Amino acid sequence: MAYSYPVKWISSTMRGAPAISGTPGTFIAALDAFLLTGWGTVNAVSVSVAGGVGTATFAEGTFFDVDSIVLIDGVSAPAALNGEARVLSRTNNSITFETDAPDGVATTGGTITVRYAPVGYWVKLFPGTNKAVYRSSHVQASGHCLRVDDTGTTSARVVGYESMTSVDSGSGAFPTAVQVANGGSIQKSYIANASAVRYRMFADHRAMLWAVQAGETYTPGGVTPSNVRGFGDPLVLAPNGDVWSTFLSAAATENNSSSYGALSGGAASDFGGGFTVLARDVSGLGRAIPVNVRPYTGSVGAVPGADTFFGIAPSDVDGRIVLSRTFLKPQSDKGPRATVPGAVYVPQTGASSLCAAGDVLQGAGEWAGKRLMAVACGDYVLGVAPGIAFVDITGPWR
Repeated sequence: MAYSYPVKWISSTMRGAPAISGTPGTFIAALDAFLLTGWGTVNAVSVSVAGGVGTATFAEGTFFDVDSIVLIDGVSAPAALNGEARVLSRTNNSITFETDAPDGVATTGGTITVRYAPVGYWVKLFPGTNKAVYRSSHVQASGHCLRVDDTGTTSARVVGYESMTSVDSGSGAFPTAVQVANGGSIQKSYIANASAVRYRMFADHRAMLWAVQAGETYTPGGVTPSNVRGFGDPLVLAPNGDVWSTFLSAAATENNSSSYGALSGGAASDFGGGFTVLARDVSGLGRAIPVNVRPYTGSVGAVPGADTFFGIAPSDVDGRIVLSRTFLKPQSDKGPRATVPGAVYVPQTGASSLCAAGDVLQGAGEWAGKRLMAVACGDYVLGVAPGIAFVDITGPWR
């Protein structure tokens, strides 16, 4: 296939998606499926192409989500059908997808399989028992590592490293042990049990974002936030590059899902609540530095989708939902250092009355041709509607 799909996403609602819960290892299992292996493999009953649109049929009740990327394998002819494809539509037992394969019915010497495609270019550098080290293998990536310790129940611990020699040994930690002992926290659940929570992850070849709705076990089906956090290479603003700008965003303590330091925007980084940290200063000197995440347009310290800067969404003048990228800024009088890939801030209030987490909107203006997925943001307060941010699920992010 001639198409390229650097941006992919996973949702807990997808068929076959691994469950995240308050048990050890579940966050790593979701990362493995999303980044490395794919998930939800099924056999196709038939695959055909007409006018640049492919159709795959399956057993009744089997399908793939619209806007997701699938991986097709096992086609003998036309061979161009093998590879990735974006799902355009679905029924209860079929999908259509974009393709440059010629018209006709696919043939196979065995079985045609379809599964949700993994992100690709990410490797599991070192595995362990409910521990793992991930790194992007992309030629332009910084080469920095994400260590995940998922031995806990309700939270997984995460630390970035400049380099690692084993699942437990590395150098250049960010955050440092002095800044946050045992690393940052990704809250998986409010309760230590096997009840699944809702989550979404998004990634390209050099950065991953995650949004875990840990409060799902506390108020099942309720409106709880899942602030966007993640790890990887941002869009650097230094004209000569900035290899030390690799970011990690996490909560500072276990069992904490606050919006402090979230990549979706919100309160400033705080090593007592939540933070985003970069590997080093742009000069390459020193060690990990905390940064604040700010919107290019909007208020300082507001929650996306609950920010009064541009009034109520949609605008009563032009009917728009206003959107802004977010950037990483040192906690000083210095300006922006890098832009967060994929994350989209809403500098208006009332966004949660227009869409809910998981809804997908069609972008316009700067985001023309993009599909944007809503994520609920903010701090958990019973009975208070969260803010709304978006993540670009179409890409490319770079």
